[in-house]
Amino acid sequence: MTWKQNIFSPRNSEFFLDYIEPGAFNSLGELPSTRPLTIGTTVKGLAFDFNCGLRLKIPAGNYHVKIFDHDSETLCFEGNVSDTLLISIEKFFVRWEFFIYRKGKLLFHYILNPTGRKVHFHYLKSGIGDRFALFPYMEEFRKRYDCKASCTVESYLQEIIKLYFPEIKCAPP
Repeated sequence: MTWKQNIFSPRNSEFFLDYIEPGAFNSLGELPSTRPLTIGTTVKGLAFDFNCGLRLKIPAGNYHVKIFDHDSETLCFEGNVSDTLLISIEKFFVRWEFFIYRKGKLLFHYILNPTGRKVHFHYLKSGIGDRFALFPYMEEFRKRYDCKASCTVESYLQEIIKLYFPEIKCAPP
């Protein structure tokens, strides 16, 4: 199956890239569009996840989609779509909220809420100072949302996390 892919951003609601071939890498987020979506719905063909931003698969048909940054109430995307994969440019944490309509009737609504859920932080290879600087924010995120946090970091950094942030579970890359 192929689908159209649109990239959007809460900072600018204009499209940055249109109609990327499935399997191609998004040059802004470097996430393959063919990676399976992890959250299914009761609406046949509608799926989404928040792995590296929001990815929202809209099935074939006449759907109207509204996507918001829930906290700022910023409308990030609105449009009539069919057989499309919508991907956010923003790869950091945004409390996404989206509405899916069909024939003017609300079909599906979702607000991202990490409270009480498993949240995994994957630290890409970057400078060691960058990663050290982010550890306290990972802990604050865990506390704020009362979630079960884990992270993927190199083994030499795992001991530091275990010592200073014992509630965060570590896994090797």
